Amino acid sequence: MPTDRPKKTAATRGNAKPPKPLWSTHESGGTIHALAFSPDGRYLASGHHDGTARLFDAVGGGDLLAERKRKPLWAVTGIAFGRWGELVLLTAAGGKAMEGQYRAFTWDTLRNDTTLIGGQSPKFLVADLAASPVGGGIAFAGRTADWCDAASGEWRGKAFPVGSCRSVAFAHDGRHLAFCTDAGAVAVCDVAERKVVGECKDEQLSPACVTFFPAGTQLVVGGENGVVRVWDFATEKVVREWAGGTSPVRCLVACSETRVLSAHGPRDENVVLRSWRTKSAKPQGELLLNGEFRAVAFSPDGRLVAAGDLDGTVMVWESVTLLPGV
Repeated sequence: MPTDRPKKTAATRGNAKPPKPLWSTHESGGTIHALAFSPDGRYLASGHHDGTARLFDAVGGGDLLAERKRKPLWAVTGIAFGRWGELVLLTAAGGKAMEGQYRAFTWDTLRNDTTLIGGQSPKFLVADLAASPVGGGIAFAGRTADWCDAASGEWRGKAFPVGSCRSVAFAHDGRHLAFCTDAGAVAVCDVAERKVVGECKDEQLSPACVTFFPAGTQLVVGGENGVVRVWDFATEKVVREWAGGTSPVRCLVACSETRVLSAHGPRDENVVLRSWRTKSAKPQGELLLNGEFRAVAFSPDGRLVAAGDLDGTVMVWESVTLLPGV
């Protein structure tokens, strides 16, 4: 089960203070394990250590909704929005009998109603989840790459032949899925045929997160070694590689065909934001956010970035005021 430890005495590390956020709020639910923006960027959802999920106005910061139907020991560790943003998908970890148990839920934010999906059997080692942007299904990365039918709730274990994986992302048209595997590869799968259609292997990179460009066959991969790479899965060739320091890449967004934003930093520590242009070898902008951040997320258009820390504080900044050219 995820650990919840108190925030250190110093609010920030280093000499610089974090830039003033667009808004911030402190919640009593403990460590923020997960953050996700809705597809239109209007809403932000957070997952808390005490099993609570919250929904915010992403721009105004208003706390719109709270949901808690799990036992207190089940922390909300993963969040993904459904097709229109009215449905939020949650993974929760915990349990008295055995550590590392995960279960998945749908949260209908219009009714504020939560439903367990995939049955009562615990799912182990779920590291990430993603909802299809065109509806129909939910993909899970973990000990195996699993699939759940959104309508029926039917769970299909080992649905994709990629082995153990740590991150998953849908293409914008919903036709392909990308998994960062523990074998040091990014595997792109055809959703309908459940087969691998492209693979980029690099054990040195150790892919940690992945996202697709809005169109075409290119995607962006972030590595544990800090490298950000643009890869075309149709040709299986690296199109561009950026050196983003040595800290792991925490999250990515391709906010246009020419602009990528990345967040770097070890878990529970400072985060460095970087802005890249696909035709430039160096970052166009860079900014340090001081804090003990467990969760970081970009809005789909890259205009907002959110971070959640160990003491339950959620902060949102406007990327356009932090990084040039966003």
